[in-house]
Amino acid sequence: MSVNQVDYTGKKVVVTGGASGMGEAVVKLIAGLGAEIYMLDIKAGNLPVKQYIPVNLAQKDSIDAAVAALPGDLSAVFHCAGVAGKIYMGNKFTDLDVVTINYIGLRYAIEQLTKKMKEDSAIVLVSSIAGFNFRHRIADFTEFVQIDDWDEAVNYISARVEDPKFLRVEADPNRCYSFAKECVCIYAMYRSWSLAEKRIRINTISPGGTQTPMHDDFLEIVGMPRGLSMPVSPIGREASSEEMASVMLFLNSDMASYLSGQDICVDYALSSSWTFKGLEDHVRTN
Repeated sequence: MSVNQVDYTGKKVVVTGGASGMGEAVVKLIAGLGAEIYMLDIKAGNLPVKQYIPVNLAQKDSIDAAVAALPGDLSAVFHCAGVAGKIYMGNKFTDLDVVTINYIGLRYAIEQLTKKMKEDSAIVLVSSIAGFNFRHRIADFTEFVQIDDWDEAVNYISARVEDPKFLRVEADPNRCYSFAKECVCIYAMYRSWSLAEKRIRINTISPGGTQTPMHDDFLEIVGMPRGLSMPVSPIGREASSEEMASVMLFLNSDMASYLSGQDICVDYALSSSWTFKGLEDHVRTN
């Protein structure tokens, strides 16, 4: 095994959400590293992929059809698809829609994709620092995260839309998004042990403020003017999609061959400040 480079020569990889943002950055970077790329998205993009396969993460049948169209022996999955919250790209969504797309659909897709993955393959899921508190939610959310059945998961969360432990948190105007991202991290941690038996690694990244098509929708959802910067560390700028993609490429490469079940905050120390100062102090002083 070579440990001095990130190489995808001859590897079959899946990128969800590859038509824009971080997913598009993954496709563009990995295309130059020898990968055979299968892009799953609700829309097509003019990108260097082996095959574009349409998928709607809000629909179980759409996911089944997309996975069925893929070859076997997959080496890597980059799951970048999702929505910003109840507002995204001119569309409006309910709390349940957001959780379904950003978590239930994600979980179902990954469970189906693992059936087509070979040994020593890897998965990276895009979470968010909005889900930073997932470590404190494990006891509350494990029951939900362990649900395998699509309809059961939808019914479970539908019954808890007004529950302040789940989706109704006054201090968080984008709670459906942060809840889903907390569940993504918990799911990856929970599933990493059993996937290790199949020699499949799974990790998450939790991006800080990043310049993607979601950016201004995030701001609008939380009541901020579009076009502003999100909170950042003293580096003084937000990340690019390429900076997130490069971390994902590392995590799914042989260079990270013994790394699984971990969440990597890619935010240039922003979330670290929350650990020492607390979120309220950070927002007030920055």
